[in-house]
Amino acid sequence: GDGYLCNCLSAWNCLPRNSSSTTFETFVNDEHLPVVVCESGLPKEELEKVSDRIVEALLEDHGVRVYSVVVCPPGSLPRHFKNGRRVLHAMLCKKAFELGRLPPVHLRLDTDRTVFNVAWGDDLEGGIWKSSVAYENARRRGDIPHGGPPQHTGMEPVAEVMDERTSFDLTKFTNITDVLLWRTAMSPDDTAYYIMEGRGREGKTITWRKLNSKIAAVATFLRTKGVKPTDHVLLVFPHSMDFIEAVHACLVLGAVPIPVQQPETARLREDINSIISIVVDLRVSHILVNTQTEESIKSKPAQQLIKQAFPGNAGATSKFPEIINVLKAPKFSKMLGKESGFLINAEWLDPKYTAIILVYYTPDARRYCVKMGHDTIVAQCRTQKVTCQMKSQRGLVTCVKSFSGLGFLQGTMSGIYVGCPTVLISPADYYATPTIWFDSINRFKGNNSFFFSPLNRNCQTSVALTLNTTTIIFIWVLSIVKDAFATYPMIQHAMANVANSDYRHFTLQSVQNLMLATDTRPKPEYCKYTYLDVFLFVLRCLRTQMIVMVLKLRAFNNICHHSYFCSSPDHQILSHFSANRLEKEAINTVYSHIMNPMISTRSYMLMEPVSLYLELRSLRKGIVRPITPEEDPFGVMLHDSGIVPSTTMIAIVNPETRMICPNNVVGEIWVASDANVKSFYGSDDIMARFAATIEGGDRRTVYARTGDLGFLWTVQRGGDPMSHGMGIEEGQCLFVLGPIGETFEVNGLMHFPVDVELTIEKCHPMVASEGCIIFQGIENEVVAVVQIKSPDFALSLIPVIVGAVLDEHQFKIDLIVLVAHGQLPKSRLGEKQRGKALAAHLNGSFVYGNHFSRSFELICSHPGMSFISARSPETTRRYRCHSLKKMGNQAKRKPRNTSATHLWCEFDLQPSI
Repeated sequence: GDGYLCNCLSAWNCLPRNSSSTTFETFVNDEHLPVVVCESGLPKEELEKVSDRIVEALLEDHGVRVYSVVVCPPGSLPRHFKNGRRVLHAMLCKKAFELGRLPPVHLRLDTDRTVFNVAWGDDLEGGIWKSSVAYENARRRGDIPHGGPPQHTGMEPVAEVMDERTSFDLTKFTNITDVLLWRTAMSPDDTAYYIMEGRGREGKTITWRKLNSKIAAVATFLRTKGVKPTDHVLLVFPHSMDFIEAVHACLVLGAVPIPVQQPETARLREDINSIISIVVDLRVSHILVNTQTEESIKSKPAQQLIKQAFPGNAGATSKFPEIINVLKAPKFSKMLGKESGFLINAEWLDPKYTAIILVYYTPDARRYCVKMGHDTIVAQCRTQKVTCQMKSQRGLVTCVKSFSGLGFLQGTMSGIYVGCPTVLISPADYYATPTIWFDSINRFKGNNSFFFSPLNRNCQTSVALTLNTTTIIFIWVLSIVKDAFATYPMIQHAMANVANSDYRHFTLQSVQNLMLATDTRPKPEYCKYTYLDVFLFVLRCLRTQMIVMVLKLRAFNNICHHSYFCSSPDHQILSHFSANRLEKEAINTVYSHIMNPMISTRSYMLMEPVSLYLELRSLRKGIVRPITPEEDPFGVMLHDSGIVPSTTMIAIVNPETRMICPNNVVGEIWVASDANVKSFYGSDDIMARFAATIEGGDRRTVYARTGDLGFLWTVQRGGDPMSHGMGIEEGQCLFVLGPIGETFEVNGLMHFPVDVELTIEKCHPMVASEGCIIFQGIENEVVAVVQIKSPDFALSLIPVIVGAVLDEHQFKIDLIVLVAHGQLPKSRLGEKQRGKALAAHLNGSFVYGNHFSRSFELICSHPGMSFISARSPETTRRYRCHSLKKMGNQAKRKPRNTSATHLWCEFDLQPSI
């Protein structure tokens, strides 16, 4: 075996006399693949010829197809004594190869001639959307049950929404301005807004009468400045009362407000350019600001950018809109309504009329502008009040993040609709004095006359924050609320920055609904596992012939991450806040989309998150097949996104055939709700995207296509074990998988980038956390950009990455790019920018070696590859990896050998000293 092949290599002059070699087999993708590891002091230019001779000799004389040839510096490999001689230790070399700990100077990897167990779809021509072959085969094999409810939820129309104080039906209002007028007439001296001031000073109280008067004053001032109905007005404000008054002033004038956050000094160029693009694309006529924002826009750096876009000369076709400071509005003695003439005209209530335009940005900085009518605003407020059980006696707290989505709704609209007081926390005060939250809690503790009693467990509050302003104060707020609105980055930041000693000073017993808003798949990695659990799980796997898994550290890491202990109460958030009496049922996910801020939610479901451990092999075919980790350690753990509100209906639809998907099949999420936005600004596909109909269904029911993939799963709740099934409630929970636009197909199978990226990030400790971006480039090549922590043993990562993807996803990766810290495209919030990574790959703008002395690039060429990315031994591809030095003499790419007849991977790197 090993010794015979090594002697043959030396006898055939494949290796010099002073070289040593060993062979072993590695287990990749259920295949045993031979590997040759040797030591040689030959120059780098000779190593390629040596690897060629090794591969050819073993193939011609023994019929052995070598998976990898690794050449290391002399004396760098582990040895042991055998027959009185120190020879290479085959098992230790194998372990180092599988763990990515070899120090290679040359690496050759052949996948096309050695790896044959790749996955293929059931219908390569029709794919997973145009064909039902995969579904029929799964039913025939018994992988999924027959029948089951259709993937379509029902809708329960809300007949009336009663105001708690007056017992008046709020559904009779057609716009939020009429609600404000009614609040002013019914309770003019009640508190509408409370403005918290810095350093613990008492805040300012805004009553309904005062709010009405200030909005009327701003509206009068804007009318004198030439703001007319249908004008597009850009609102550039911080989170403040000025912003809220400007929004409602535009509504009563019939103008269309477009709220955006004020520019930040740290990224002034980026923010000003965004404002300029909105001004041009949306044809903005006026810009509303306060004094703080006006100083920022009129600063010298900002004015230089504006003058470049709007020269202002005689030949210019457009000019920058007039800037109006709303704080300069004079006092106005009249109120909104018939007295001042500020009313919502009947034509403005037409569903086709645009009342507000909200601006959203994707992680790739792609902008989406959605149009909302007055009916949409009222419907969203009604949905939030009914779903979250909001009462007029309870407060609502907001702090930034108030320019789109749920944050905008809570800061400007929900308090008016519900009739509850809204607390505003200025971001500037929050930055200057983070303890403002805690000080306010102590001050209002015994103030019975104040509207907001922080220590009252019945107090309902929604909190809107962002990562940039999340500190320990967020935790103090949670300690006095019943409902709270948060995001994953907020919770992550809070758990990472709050000291253990700080947890003793507050309790979260009153929190009944901690809403974590997300627009994609929930993150089960917030689940906590214990190493004892993992060890016991490995022992169970040993009893089920999963011995190979224990021998691979990557599989162990995969079990730890995916562990199906996610469904246990040892939730990571609970582990941080369990001492503060945070209940496990209080952590709830909200599926929020730019088309609808609350499509589904787990609020008040009174049960733990529904966890499904799915088989990846079936999920790639669009089939939902729950399994256990004992059956397959490489499954994917999913958590549900809750149930739909009573006024919303969801259907899981095949995006190609536009028919409802059968049970246990993945499809696109379609939403029918009066809370859906009207359309995207400037979009021509309104009917196709916002008014889609199901083939063979009721044409009167129109849906908005979210572009996200998911499925509905039937769950049961309640019931007494002794009641023989009586009292059991059954419903359908939504599971979100991710955007269909980010998926890619290989060999007729669908892959989600987040799953493949997670595989690569967990395969080796040298790969940075959240340090992989994968996408499909031209000619369907699959590209992985991997951020590494150090250049040490960087080449040895390549077989580990390739093997990890083969093991878990059964496809051959085409291109691997290793980059240093800071070179992976990410947004300001740390979100991966796959679009920018694809653009950088296509135009060759990736920068290597900025932080390390070397960086590593895997270059591939694959002529003749078919459209469906089918791999065959005849496919010609050649990989090379070179050392690129940071300081001078940057290595050039070697010419690609297009005459090669097989797939090879070649890497050359001088040993680091």
